[in-house]
Order: sequence, then C-alpha cells, then structure tokens
Amino acid sequence: MGQKRHYGCQQKYVLAEDLEKAIEKYYQRIQPPKKVIERLAKDFGDELLARQSNTIDEQQFITRRMARLADQRKRLTEAYYHGAIPIEVLKAEQTRITGELDDCQSRLEVLKEGRRGYQTGPRACLGPRVQLRRRLRESQP
Repeated sequence: MGQKRHYGCQQKYVLAEDLEKAIEKYYQRIQPPKKVIERLAKDFGDELLARQSNTIDEQQFITRRMARLADQRKRLTEAYYHGAIPIEVLKAEQTRITGELDDCQSRLEVLKEGRRGYQTGPRACLGPRVQLRRRLRESQP
C-alpha cells in the first residue's frame, strides 16, 4: 500500500533465506567459545550444588525447629491440664507457636520451590543462545 503511493517503507525486499543466514551469522559471532560455555556451566553447577547443600541444611534446621515447637505445644497443653499455667498463658503461647509454625511452613515452601529451580541445571542458564545456534545448524539442508 505504501509503495504504491511512494511514501511508505523505503526498505528493499529481503529473501527469507538471506535473512535467516544473516541471523545465523550474527548468532555465531556473539556465541561464546565452547571452552567458555563449559567453564561457565561448571561454575554454575558448582554454585548450584553449594546453594542446594545450604537449602538442604536449612530444611533440616526448620524441620527440627518445627518438631521442637510441636513438643512445646504438647508440654504447654499438659501443663495446663495439670493446673500449672492459666488459660491466658496457654492461649498466648499457642498463638505464638502457631505463628512460628506457619513461618516455618512458609519458609519450607519457598525452599522447595527453589530446589525445583536447581533441578533445571546449569545448561538452562546458557541455554537460549546455545540452543538457538544448535537449531540453526540442524535446520540447514
């Protein structure tokens, strides 16, 4: 439409094949060397393992904390039944323990979601460029 009126797009037509070749050349130029990709993948993998180890340690800590809170709750209830503490103290402590248990459970959920991300592996960080380059090579006749 614009070309008929002579004030539209000034770009000349480019064949799709030529455009694809130009894109492939461009991605080959910006692609890091294979050694760099391997080193980065190793470094990312090491970092992910370290973080995963910290996550496991924190999950174990939180699980132990939740067990201690459940034990506290049980002892408070027993103390109330034996007349050692008034109902107001029991209610206040039960509220505190419930809040702490909720916090622990929330943190465990966050840690579990984070671990799912670790399972994608270091290649996911480098993936888009590497995969695009591979697809371009494979699509060549």
